[in-house]
Amino acid sequence: EELDKEIEDTVEVIREVTGQEPRFLRPPYGAINEELARYIREKHSLIVLRWDNDSNDWRGGSPQEIAGRVILDARDGGVALLHDRVEATAAATSLIIQGLPQHEFLTIDGLVQKVPPNQPSTLTMSQ
Repeated sequence: EELDKEIEDTVEVIREVTGQEPRFLRPPYGAINEELARYIREKHSLIVLRWDNDSNDWRGGSPQEIAGRVILDARDGGVALLHDRVEATAAATSLIIQGLPQHEFLTIDGLVQKVPPNQPSTLTMSQ
Protein backbone atom coordinates (compact mmCIF):
# COMPACT_ATOMS: atom_id res chain seq x y z
CA GLU A 1 0.00 0.00 0.00
CA GLU A 2 1.09 3.60 -0.62
CA LEU A 3 1.15 4.49 3.09
CA ASP A 4 3.36 1.52 3.93
CA LYS A 5 5.81 2.41 1.17
CA GLU A 6 5.97 6.03 2.29
CA ILE A 7 6.64 5.02 5.90
CA GLU A 8 9.21 2.40 4.89
CA ASP A 9 11.03 4.81 2.57
CA THR A 10 11.09 7.49 5.26
CA VAL A 11 12.33 5.06 7.91
CA GLU A 12 15.12 3.98 5.56
CA VAL A 13 16.23 7.58 4.94
CA ILE A 14 16.25 8.31 8.68
CA ARG A 15 18.24 5.14 9.30
CA GLU A 16 20.79 6.04 6.61
CA VAL A 17 21.22 9.64 7.73
CA THR A 18 21.23 9.16 11.51
CA GLY A 19 22.23 5.54 12.01
CA GLN A 20 19.24 5.33 14.35
CA GLU A 21 16.01 3.36 14.13
CA PRO A 22 13.06 5.79 14.26
CA ARG A 23 10.57 5.11 17.06
CA PHE A 24 8.01 7.84 16.50
CA LEU A 25 5.82 9.19 13.73
CA ARG A 26 4.20 12.62 13.69
CA PRO A 27 1.36 12.61 11.18
CA PRO A 28 1.14 15.67 8.93
CA TYR A 29 -1.27 18.17 10.47
CA GLY A 30 -1.89 15.66 13.26
CA ALA A 31 -4.49 14.06 11.01
CA ILE A 32 -4.86 10.43 12.05
CA ASN A 33 -7.45 8.20 13.65
CA GLU A 34 -6.93 5.49 16.26
CA GLU A 35 -7.40 2.65 13.77
CA LEU A 36 -4.65 3.95 11.48
CA ALA A 37 -2.37 4.72 14.45
CA ARG A 38 -2.83 1.15 15.72
CA TYR A 39 -2.00 -0.20 12.25
CA ILE A 40 1.19 1.91 12.09
CA ARG A 41 2.20 0.76 15.56
CA GLU A 42 1.62 -2.92 14.77
CA LYS A 43 3.04 -2.99 11.22
CA HIS A 44 5.91 -0.49 11.56
CA SER A 45 6.59 -0.46 15.33
CA LEU A 46 6.24 3.32 15.47
CA ILE A 47 4.50 5.29 18.20
CA VAL A 48 2.28 7.98 16.68
CA LEU A 49 2.77 11.30 18.46
CA ARG A 50 0.34 14.18 18.53
CA TRP A 51 0.34 17.53 20.24
CA ASP A 52 -2.25 19.38 22.26
CA ASN A 53 -0.67 22.84 22.16
CA ASP A 54 -0.25 24.32 18.69
CA SER A 55 2.05 27.34 18.69
CA ASN A 56 0.93 28.30 15.17
CA ASP A 57 4.49 29.53 14.75
CA TRP A 58 4.34 28.77 11.02
CA ARG A 59 1.82 31.61 10.67
CA GLY A 60 4.45 34.10 11.73
CA GLY A 61 4.69 36.44 14.66
CA SER A 62 7.37 37.53 17.02
CA PRO A 63 9.03 35.21 19.51
CA GLN A 64 6.96 36.91 22.22
CA GLU A 65 3.69 36.18 20.38
CA ILE A 66 4.60 32.55 19.75
CA ALA A 67 5.70 32.06 23.36
CA GLY A 68 2.55 33.75 24.62
CA ARG A 69 0.32 31.31 22.73
CA VAL A 70 2.21 28.28 24.06
CA ILE A 71 2.33 29.54 27.65
CA LEU A 72 -1.40 30.34 27.62
CA ASP A 73 -2.29 26.77 26.59
CA ALA A 74 0.39 24.93 28.61
CA ARG A 75 -0.67 22.09 30.90
CA ASP A 76 1.02 19.23 32.70
CA GLY A 77 1.90 16.45 30.30
CA GLY A 78 1.20 18.66 27.32
CA VAL A 79 3.08 18.59 24.03
CA ALA A 80 3.67 21.87 22.20
CA LEU A 81 4.15 21.83 18.43
CA LEU A 82 7.05 24.06 17.41
CA HIS A 83 8.67 24.08 13.98
CA ASP A 84 12.45 24.29 13.67
CA ARG A 85 12.14 25.86 10.23
CA VAL A 86 10.52 29.00 11.70
CA GLU A 87 13.18 31.55 12.58
CA ALA A 88 11.34 33.10 15.55
CA THR A 89 10.75 29.70 17.19
CA ALA A 90 14.25 29.30 18.66
CA ALA A 91 13.92 32.60 20.52
CA ALA A 92 10.34 31.72 21.49
CA THR A 93 11.53 28.43 23.00
CA SER A 94 13.75 30.27 25.49
CA LEU A 95 10.84 32.54 26.41
CA ILE A 96 8.54 29.54 26.88
CA ILE A 97 10.98 27.85 29.24
CA GLN A 98 11.43 31.08 31.23
CA GLY A 99 7.66 31.65 31.28
CA LEU A 100 6.85 28.22 32.70
CA PRO A 101 9.25 27.80 35.63
CA GLN A 102 6.86 25.44 37.45
CA HIS A 103 6.86 22.93 34.56
CA GLU A 104 9.29 20.15 33.80
CA PHE A 105 10.55 20.03 30.22
CA LEU A 106 11.27 16.63 28.72
CA THR A 107 12.25 15.17 25.40
CA ILE A 108 9.72 12.93 23.67
CA ASP A 109 11.73 9.93 24.94
CA GLY A 110 11.36 11.26 28.48
CA LEU A 111 7.64 11.75 28.07
CA VAL A 112 7.13 8.27 26.63
CA GLN A 113 8.90 6.75 29.63
CA LYS A 114 6.19 8.25 31.85
CA VAL A 115 3.43 6.41 29.97
CA PRO A 116 2.28 3.02 31.27
CA PRO A 117 3.32 -0.08 29.26
CA ASN A 118 -0.19 -0.49 27.82
CA GLN A 119 0.13 2.86 26.06
CA PRO A 120 -2.29 3.68 23.28
CA SER A 121 -1.28 3.62 19.61
CA THR A 122 -1.68 7.38 19.46
CA LEU A 123 0.08 9.27 22.19
CA THR A 124 -1.05 12.75 23.18
CA MET A 125 0.66 13.25 26.46
CA SER A 126 -1.96 15.26 28.34
CA GLN A 127 -4.67 12.71 27.68
